[in-house]
Amino acid sequence: MTTRRFTRLGDIKESDIRELCDNGLSEGRDLEFKRQLPSKLDDEKVKQEFLKDVTAFANASGGDLIWGIDENSTGKASAIHPITDISADAAIRRLEDIIASGCEPRLLGVQSHHVDVDGGFVVIQRIPASWNPPHRVKTGNGEGRFYIRNSRANTPMDVEHLRAAFLGSAELGRRLLDWRIERLSRLRDNQNLRAAGPGQMVVHILPARDPESGIGVVEMAKQDQQFQPMGGHYADWRNNFDGRLLFRSATTPGVVSAYTQVFRNGRVESVLGEVIRESSYQTTDLALNPDFAIASLFAATRKLILGLSDCGVLGPYVVMVSFIGIGGSILRRNHWGFGSGNRVDRDDLLLEPFTIDDSSFPEGWQSVMRPMLDTLWNAYGFQRCNTYFDENGKWLGPVGQ
Repeated sequence: MTTRRFTRLGDIKESDIRELCDNGLSEGRDLEFKRQLPSKLDDEKVKQEFLKDVTAFANASGGDLIWGIDENSTGKASAIHPITDISADAAIRRLEDIIASGCEPRLLGVQSHHVDVDGGFVVIQRIPASWNPPHRVKTGNGEGRFYIRNSRANTPMDVEHLRAAFLGSAELGRRLLDWRIERLSRLRDNQNLRAAGPGQMVVHILPARDPESGIGVVEMAKQDQQFQPMGGHYADWRNNFDGRLLFRSATTPGVVSAYTQVFRNGRVESVLGEVIRESSYQTTDLALNPDFAIASLFAATRKLILGLSDCGVLGPYVVMVSFIGIGGSILRRNHWGFGSGNRVDRDDLLLEPFTIDDSSFPEGWQSVMRPMLDTLWNAYGFQRCNTYFDENGKWLGPVGQ
């Protein structure tokens, strides 16, 4: 048994924990054992050591922290030391609170899981390789240090480490944008499937870092229900060079109303056609109905990420939404519209990316999309999206959500 990043946390059982102790699994570049949790009474130094482990993993290639495991002098797992003085939920909440307040910039995508053992439990925390490194440990005096993980220990990052981390973060952003532009260009030139018009909404979802071993079409096929194209429940499918394609045919031969392409590197492209419809109130303006578009967007974001997670593709996930071929349209929710607004002044809108930390989707997760929706509303002349959020930013939800 291994708890390495290639195993999903939810699959780890008590027998697996016992096996790693029986086999004397060693700490290493992506694995660290801790005997007991930091308590509320622990001093700043103890928390700093924990944060050092977390940021060092994030600044390198990621790794797992296991709480409730004794190790011997050589760093090998020797025995289970169950956590018994606190509930599992409270323990995880305490650890995640320390990470949230002690890492700078914020570290996304940390996953926590507990396994019941011997009247208590152990906690496994999976720290992803960060997509926005380097992260530093914040201290009480406002200063902080950067660390990176080597074969078995954490070491301070030197100038070369820091330069590589900063440049790598910028390079990742550039690569994501380049891929998005390339895919949208292919869509406009009908080099992908030909999606019905006028207007398409395109959702690109990418893991912050591609999975090392990729995913195969057999694993993709098991998640066909999650990868269904937007706007419906049934679709045809075929495997292709890129991975697996699910599509829903339109009435016009050779055209699809929607499709989802799942790529072997864990990326997804989902396209919904005909998002611009002829308005039936007084004029024949072409209009974007946000209830239809936004309901489809939120449902697809959740399902596609759940499908990737079930394929073993870890978060955080970068989501990029684009509207193609919508120039001159108005925003109209119903016959009466929104009272005011303008025609959008360009054919394509590439909205700013946002990040989903992981696939747990806690209550209110939709709020991360508000800046993106505000920008969409701005494009139609409104100050902000006041349709699906209240004045305090609380999610109200579109029709059907």
